[in-house]
Amino acid sequence: MSLSGRRAVVTGAASGIGAAVATRLAALGAHVVVCDVDAEGATGTAERIGGEALALDLSRTGELAERAFEADILVNNAGIQHVAPLERFEPERFAFMLRLMLEAPFLLTRAVLPGMYERGWGRIVHIASVHGLRPARTSPPTSAPSTASWACRRSSRWKARRRASPATACAPGTCGRRWSRTSWRTRRRCTG
Repeated sequence: MSLSGRRAVVTGAASGIGAAVATRLAALGAHVVVCDVDAEGATGTAERIGGEALALDLSRTGELAERAFEADILVNNAGIQHVAPLERFEPERFAFMLRLMLEAPFLLTRAVLPGMYERGWGRIVHIASVHGLRPARTSPPTSAPSTASWACRRSSRWKARRRASPATACAPGTCGRRWSRTSWRTRRRCTG
């Protein structure tokens, strides 16, 4: 499969799953926009794959709603995990997670769909937490953004499919990243 001439935007692509997706898309010939709040990491990934870095804080949804985006492929991958018992989960942290993991993918999808419809081709991939499918017992607020995003992604999938822009979602399990190892330790403290 060749993606030559296609433009891909991958969020959360400075490292981890996002960097791996960006690398694969570039290997298939796509011009990849590496989008991440970590400007240095985004630049490093973009230089390594011959792509373009875009340092952007997706949690600033007011600014995000005003931006124009063009993409043949959109990979909504950016996200965080925060583990804490419900009574100690800070409301602002929860609001941040909703902006980053629910509002931002909505706004990005909304921005790229008209161009995909016009070209008659596009792909949208939503990468969400497995907690959207099986809620986390140790930290209910962590599951809420993922569960809501799965619902939005399912409905956008059906709408976009009719217009030659199929959308899909996937939920990778826990990765061997530093933050995931830290969160497992936190979970054990939360649950005893």
